[in-house]
Amino acid sequence: MKKNIIHVFTVLFFSGIICLSFGVLAYAESNDSDTVPSREDDRDDVISTEDEDVSEPTVEELLNTDGKYYLYFSDTCPHCKAVNDFIVENDLTDQIVLKETVSSDEELVNNSNDLSKIQDYFGKTGVPFLLKDGQYWIGDSPIITALREEFDIFTTQRKDNTIYVILGSVIGIVVMVYILTKVI
Repeated sequence: MKKNIIHVFTVLFFSGIICLSFGVLAYAESNDSDTVPSREDDRDDVISTEDEDVSEPTVEELLNTDGKYYLYFSDTCPHCKAVNDFIVENDLTDQIVLKETVSSDEELVNNSNDLSKIQDYFGKTGVPFLLKDGQYWIGDSPIITALREEFDIFTTQRKDNTIYVILGSVIGIVVMVYILTKVI
């Protein structure tokens, strides 16, 4: 009897490893991305530029985006990278004005100052920070969710990943049942 219990736990352990492996593979596949805007790259295809006024804008002017989305981000932030990757992968570069905030470049310092004013107004901080006409989102998940809803972007990738997890679970259960029938 003790030998049978050891076999059952062994089967359960390896079944769990199989299921976990499929889940990890699916997760890694969903987060695999090669496109990373960097300071050295030519980012004309990623960043929309706007003519800047020499006078500092007021918070009210910054909050009025005329229906456009403004994304404030840092090129060193992994959450910002996830949002930038989403924007590039879904061809949204023409609909979203990207404003990098961390650098010694004068334009980027201005972007950082603008973001500080906006965040002081709302009492919230952090990047990535998405703004549209006084409404804001902070963090990669809320921003990506908002952009999916706004631009009707629905992916099947989560469903595809779910298939891997279900497949791993089914294989694990079949192996477990097979071994249990041989042991007991």
